[in-house]
Amino acid sequence: MVKLKNIFSRSKSDQRLNNIETISTDEDFTKIIKSDKLFFIYFNRHDCKNCLKTNKIINEVINYFNEKDILFLSLTPDLKSNLKIYKKYNIRYTPRFMICKGNEILEKESEIINNMHIIELLEKFQKKI
Repeated sequence: MVKLKNIFSRSKSDQRLNNIETISTDEDFTKIIKSDKLFFIYFNRHDCKNCLKTNKIINEVINYFNEKDILFLSLTPDLKSNLKIYKKYNIRYTPRFMICKGNEILEKESEIINNMHIIELLEKFQKKI
């Protein structure tokens, strides 16, 4: 089973996910950037019905993958840490998903269409590992 690591998340919706390990400091994020690891960011909308649905879908499709750890950051707009990420990656609007390696954005998606679309995004990510 894929293990998700959730960084900087304080959303109630994320608490419903079972497969999340929380890392809660800016230092942890800085270490990830410097380590040049691939990571997957989901920009959560706080208290949004669609985000709750998306989180549920993400939780359901985790079992689709085997043996690989996915570093998964679920961020909400009310967190100061997000501003650092927006500045670091020069983001002028909030995408829904980003796949990054170090300081580089490899993939960016603004729309979530359905469950299969989320699976495709996660598959893209897995291939880059």
